[in-house]
Amino acid sequence: MLLPLALVPGAAVLLAATAAVRSIPFYRGWIVLTYACAWLLLGVAVVRGGRVGVPGRVAGGLVVAAAGVLQYLVPTFTYLTEGDAQAVRTVVAVAALAAGTAVALGRPAVGLAVAAAAFIVGSAAVIRLDPVPRIDVWYSLQGGADAVLHGRNMYTQVWPGSPGVTDAFTYLPWTAVLLAPVKLATGDVRWGLAAAELGAVAIVVALARRPGDRQQEQAFGREPAQERRDRTEAGLVAAAVLLLLPGTFTQIEQAWTEPLVLLLVAGALLAVDRGRLWAAVALFALALASKQHVALLLPLLAVWRPFGPRRTLAVGGGAALLVLPWAVWDLPAMWHDSVTLLVGFHVIQFSDTLYLAAVHELGWTPPFWLSGALIVAVVVLAAVVVRRRRPSPARFGAVAAFALFGANLLNKQAFYNQFWLVGALVLLAWSADPPRRAGTAGLSGRTTTADGPAPGAATPANRAGSR
Repeated sequence: MLLPLALVPGAAVLLAATAAVRSIPFYRGWIVLTYACAWLLLGVAVVRGGRVGVPGRVAGGLVVAAAGVLQYLVPTFTYLTEGDAQAVRTVVAVAALAAGTAVALGRPAVGLAVAAAAFIVGSAAVIRLDPVPRIDVWYSLQGGADAVLHGRNMYTQVWPGSPGVTDAFTYLPWTAVLLAPVKLATGDVRWGLAAAELGAVAIVVALARRPGDRQQEQAFGREPAQERRDRTEAGLVAAAVLLLLPGTFTQIEQAWTEPLVLLLVAGALLAVDRGRLWAAVALFALALASKQHVALLLPLLAVWRPFGPRRTLAVGGGAALLVLPWAVWDLPAMWHDSVTLLVGFHVIQFSDTLYLAAVHELGWTPPFWLSGALIVAVVVLAAVVVRRRRPSPARFGAVAAFALFGANLLNKQAFYNQFWLVGALVLLAWSADPPRRAGTAGLSGRTTTADGPAPGAATPANRAGSR
């Protein structure tokens, strides 16, 4: 594959992430256009079975290095002083250049180690240098975790000092439950979110390392040793890019919860990949009990051959059981904070979505039913792709990203953190691309076995899903 064409998937991820960085806190028409183009490009890839990742060491190294250069050249929103912010960006950029060089020279594990060190240093810096970020998300997560630790209902608490919402916990309760031990141990939930991203990175690498046992050979076919190594390298590169995406440290500083959601969803996909389907059910249920957006993935799971409707119902039932204590405690309070407040929330003018583009550019406010119908249509299309292509667990991440990306664009409010999750799921799918023969078609072409077994092939996961 020609190098410029090979770089298209990486360029799309980095440009969309850079646009997301500039969206804080501004509306710009070009940002919406960038999102829309990236979404359409991703849609072509998932519908036609094209590549979503970058092949080869040179292309991978260039993308890793470019991520760091963009971190330096495009300042992100932060409450750090100008000098401190410059120092963090410089350290990350230098580390990314070193990591990209290591990847290009055939040492992707070294590149990932350097990227991980840069992520740890950068995250620690923004947490320490901005100990009380001026954003309501941090106040509500801190307060929600405290409520769990002290046996109080987070849906009836007030967050004094919050610069935004002061009397609502807008997440589902297990966000606070899962972060409560970190709050107890460190005093700041952001350490837990940074750890969650590192955990998700480890899962990205693990998904690329298929075990060489008989079940896996039956499920995915026997790969030549070089192809296995190339696939592993693709996972290492994707993991490094995930750690260095533009805006990463703004996300940690502002305490956005998407790294936790990514960890749970990625963990569930890894469990499916390893044939531990009921562990996947438990992890998907935890994700759904932590954040409402995960509900959009349920139709995809229901038609996914390794999973199916029975396990999808178990996910919904498990999530219901997980949130039941708070529903019994005070259902009106929980329903208000996590549902009606968000549905009825005023349009935030700096949200860069197609909905806001219609408001700003056309002076037209789309009706609720139209936005809802279009989101349903996107999810249905994604479900059709899942049913027809039967993606591998890693490749499922790309289809899930397409569904969430479309929902974000059609929503009345979606911010950097929600688009970051889309990019993270796309990166998770990079290792699903066949590194050689079937992967040469690129984004605009058709691959033959990009998702593992051919449609209809008998696999351990498929047999489990058909019972």
